[in-house]
Amino acid sequence: MPTEAHRIDVHHHTIPPVYREALSNRGIAESGGRDLPDWSPDLSLGVMDRNGIAAAVLSVSAPGVHFGDDGDARELARRCNEASAELVATHPTRFGFFAVLPMPDADGSATEAAYALDELGADGVVLMSSHHDGSYLGDPRFDAVLAELDRRSAVAFIHPVAPSFFDRIEVGVPAFAMEFTFDTTRAAFNLAHTGALERYPDIRFVLSHAGGTANPNGRCNGPVMMTGSTRAANRWEFQHGRCSTDRARARGDSRRNRG
Repeated sequence: MPTEAHRIDVHHHTIPPVYREALSNRGIAESGGRDLPDWSPDLSLGVMDRNGIAAAVLSVSAPGVHFGDDGDARELARRCNEASAELVATHPTRFGFFAVLPMPDADGSATEAAYALDELGADGVVLMSSHHDGSYLGDPRFDAVLAELDRRSAVAFIHPVAPSFFDRIEVGVPAFAMEFTFDTTRAAFNLAHTGALERYPDIRFVLSHAGGTANPNGRCNGPVMMTGSTRAANRWEFQHGRCSTDRARARGDSRRNRG
């Protein structure tokens, strides 16, 4: 590692062999409209060294691990998380990891979050912005998951996916280039709109891709448009002051993450 390395990369994707195999078995060879890249620990370390990154927090990216069957999703999440924990044990000064959860299976996700955080030493969890059944973060059915995270003051890294209705958007633009931004925004708005940020104040959310268009570090008139209430806008600003963003795809950042 170069002596000048000082950056911490919280948006750094892993494709462990068990995950690539699971995707391949389902005929999935892309994420958000981009082909899945080659990946190995050595490739990641090379990228880090070339860009002055001291340490990276690994996470599974879109489309996540749930493809319709709760049991299969639970098993795949566990195997991915254990693979990440093994990699961290091999390179303890270079890698951490966010545990992937089998969302939208709330019971399985609550169990996996507790196991990954308490037993595997995960640095937090990665949550997809939405799910194949059309549900979004903030939906009350996921309260059990957020409660587990809140009890542990956990970090929750929110990563976008192509939404369930993406095939009906007839503009010809791949999901990573457009809908990743907007699905991040939908998840952020829904967390605020449903009161999830108030109910679980100790979760430390990180919005990927610079927060989409939610603009958590500035003024946003979305709640005023929805409710006509200045108070709602003030609550939005207060709540989103607790959210952080990464710099992936941020304007003016020459080191854009490509996930």
